[in-house]
Amino acid sequence: MSEPRGPLARLAGWLWAENLALALAAIAAGAGELLLVRALYLAGFGGQRRIAESTDLPLAHAVLWLAGLACAGLAGAAAYRLVRRGRWWVAAILVPLICFPLLVLGLGSLYGSLIAGAVL
Repeated sequence: MSEPRGPLARLAGWLWAENLALALAAIAAGAGELLLVRALYLAGFGGQRRIAESTDLPLAHAVLWLAGLACAGLAGAAAYRLVRRGRWWVAAILVPLICFPLLVLGLGSLYGSLIAGAVL
């Protein structure tokens, strides 16, 4: 006899069984990265400065590196898991439309941080 599960637990189990949990986590990490960069930009360069000038660049690099690594890692793992274990038609749709753009977004933020560090 199986124990009763709530709807959220059933949804999480279905996402994991269909190999979609990592893709959903990569989407959340990519959206979080964009929101963090926007918030940091507004706090450092908006109408009223909310963070000290000496901390805006190190904080931006930390956000770009941590969020970029999370996004790129989750997108790469999601693409690998979908291609190796997922249904072929789901992988054919999600890998080029979701996983690869998020992988480029994550790696692009790492590259942008390196370029900004070299220039500034």
